[in-house]
Amino acid sequence: MSNHTSEADLVATVANMAKLLPQIAAALPDGITPKSFATEAERLGGSIAAVQVINQKRKGAIAEKRATVKEVKHLLKRIREGVKGHYGDDSVEYSLVGGKRLSERKKPVRKPKVQKAA
Repeated sequence: MSNHTSEADLVATVANMAKLLPQIAAALPDGITPKSFATEAERLGGSIAAVQVINQKRKGAIAEKRATVKEVKHLLKRIREGVKGHYGDDSVEYSLVGGKRLSERKKPVRKPKVQKAA
């Protein structure tokens, strides 16, 4: 069996082995019994379920964080727009809230017109 099996494949293999184990228990090495295998299978099921619960909570927390980030960015934008409208787009106050002053913006560079040879 490969070391890179999915959890679904592993659970299916465990279920299959649980059915077969009582029939072949006599040929197994010492310490491996149907009861010990059932105990480990239950632990596996519990672990998988616990991870699924944690992943669902994590997904919810990530979605909440994304929504909060979006809302905060929207509020910051509204604050900048309010300051720009009240103080102007070339004011020190506008630069203090994160806006770029009009006088600090790079002027566009224009290519000189090429004269056509006559």
